[in-house]
Order: sequence, then C-alpha cells, then structure tokens
Amino acid sequence: MYSLSTMQFVSNFKNYKKLKEEGITVKAETKFIPRKYDADYYHLEFITTDGKTVTKTGKCGDKEGFDDFYADLKVVYHLDDPDDYLELPYFENYSLGYKIFFFFGLYGIIGTMVIYGFLNFGYIFKDKSNREKIKKTLPNN
Repeated sequence: MYSLSTMQFVSNFKNYKKLKEEGITVKAETKFIPRKYDADYYHLEFITTDGKTVTKTGKCGDKEGFDDFYADLKVVYHLDDPDDYLELPYFENYSLGYKIFFFFGLYGIIGTMVIYGFLNFGYIFKDKSNREKIKKTLPNN
C-alpha cells in the first residue's frame, strides 16, 4: 500500500509542479443543474488557448454552495494535458504537508488495514472447519 501511495503522491505532486511552472489560468463557464435523481450537479466548461473545449459534470452541494465555489471560477491547466486541470481555489490552497499526511498517513495505514483484513478473512475462510462454522451462521435461503 505504501508503494501505491508513494506512486500516487509523486504523480499528484508532479502534476501540481507542472501546473505551477507552466499552467495557464482561464475563466470557466459553470452552470447549476438542480436535483437530478440523487444530488445537485454542476457543469463546468472552459476553452483552452488552442481552442479545445474541456467539459466536466459532477456532483455539488446545494445552490448556495455552487454559488460560493463555482461562480466566477477559474481553472489552471497545462497545454499538454488540458483535461488534467485544477480549479483555482484548490490550486492556490495546495498544501504539501496535507498531501504528505494523507498519502503516507491515512491512505497508507487505512489501505494496509483493509488489505490485511481481506487477507486475514481469506486465511480464516480457507480452513474447512471455519468455512462450515460460517455457513451455519448464515440464514438458509
């Protein structure tokens, strides 16, 4: 898990450095899409200097949350890969300390515990007597 979290940390940090050194900031057009099935959505669209249109749709909070974050939103993108961008508030508030804490603290520890749990369950279930005990506790359908 720590190898995986290290790879993802390095990728995330390289992307941020690339955007910081050569990123282009443009205004994004955003639109609020009221409750559709389970949540409110936003639609984000911006045009790169090359003329390529990049769009994204995702879940957002309520209308008030949309107005707070997405109104007059700007994004930072790189010419080589405009689909991999950061919204300006996230870009400006990028915290290396938080990323280190997340990837090497929470991500690594919780991921290791989850993997250990799956492996331990497999080990317990492997033994035939344990398998019979588990089957007896399950309701018969």
